[in-house]
Amino acid sequence: MKIIKAILLAILYGAVYYSFQFIIGAILGALSMLAGIIISGTENSYDLYMGYINGGIGITLCFTVILSAILSFITYWGIFLLRKLKLTRVCNFKKLKFSYIPAAFILGISICFLNSSLLSWLSKIDFFKYYIEQYQASNFWISRTNTMLLFLALAVAAPLIEEIIFRGMIFYDLKQIMPVFPVIIIQGLLFGIYHFNIVQFIYASFLGIMFGLVYSWTQNLWIPVILHFSNNIMAVIAAKQPGSESLDGPDIRIFLISLAVTVLLCLFFYKRKIHSNT
Repeated sequence: MKIIKAILLAILYGAVYYSFQFIIGAILGALSMLAGIIISGTENSYDLYMGYINGGIGITLCFTVILSAILSFITYWGIFLLRKLKLTRVCNFKKLKFSYIPAAFILGISICFLNSSLLSWLSKIDFFKYYIEQYQASNFWISRTNTMLLFLALAVAAPLIEEIIFRGMIFYDLKQIMPVFPVIIIQGLLFGIYHFNIVQFIYASFLGIMFGLVYSWTQNLWIPVILHFSNNIMAVIAAKQPGSESLDGPDIRIFLISLAVTVLLCLFFYKRKIHSNT
């Protein structure tokens, strides 16, 4: 019964966030098209479509993420009030030691490089190459969108709300009924599944497991938030660079350096492991 409850709650948390994204995205998309008609003075569907593709889609997606995050947080707060629990306590938002901030920031960057290497190697396999190319092509809007808006949406709003969902609420509910190791794996895989495509499933699952592992040691959600923040910053910077769609194999030197940095910083956090039954 407890496992069914945890599964249903995990589905609920994800459904809330993605339902807001769907509804807000549809509304903002329609408003963007309407604004295009008013500003351009044309109802030509092709011209409107190209205008939306060349600028409107990025603005729409960014505001969709930001507004969905805000409304989801309010909804989650209400859910936990009904459960007679305090969301900030469930998610372990605690005072953070200053030395942890640069360590977490650098670890997030090194994990990003490891993930890039993983995808580069997978792209050498025909099955994955097709999906990786499709995924990269679908992210064309990032290079055409204002950098500050991307920063607010993808490096602030998305990491914060996604960490609350996966390393916060889902991690908490699963930990009440099973040991921490399967919790780390399950919440990481759920993080991948909730991205809804095979490429993001691969790298998001890896991220989710790594973030969950560090969170299990530190018992402070600010750490995976910073990991997620720096990882997404690097991803945005990379997507903004010319030739970012290249599927060339990974630089083995970058891979080895990022692997070494990841291991060392994981050891840094492991040695400061906090034992907790909560």
